Amino acid sequence: YKCEIESLKKELQISETSYQEILQVIDDEKDQLRQVYDSQMTELKKDLEALQEQSKEASKYEGLLKDLENTANSLKEENVSLSEKISSLKSNNQTLRSEKEAAGKEVASLNEIIDEQREKN
Repeated sequence: YKCEIESLKKELQISETSYQEILQVIDDEKDQLRQVYDSQMTELKKDLEALQEQSKEASKYEGLLKDLENTANSLKEENVSLSEKISSLKSNNQTLRSEKEAAGKEVASLNEIIDEQREKN
């Protein structure tokens, strides 16, 4: 860029002082742009690091969520199995109650027969 400005200096017959001022303005602008660029890059790096950390945390939570889903599914299966067992036990309990009631009636009937036999004797 200095060659181009040197060429313009000759064509436009710019004084050495003006030429140096132009070079200084250009250098200042370049420095300012470099500082802005560096600042933006630093911010972008920080943002990228933060996003990477969030991604790691999200991965951890995804793993935990998967584990919880698997546990929930296992518990649902166990619940179904236990519900079936409870239903079977209730059915058995009802059968035993019926048998107990029938046995009680039979015992009462037998007791009546024994009492009648005692009365006859």
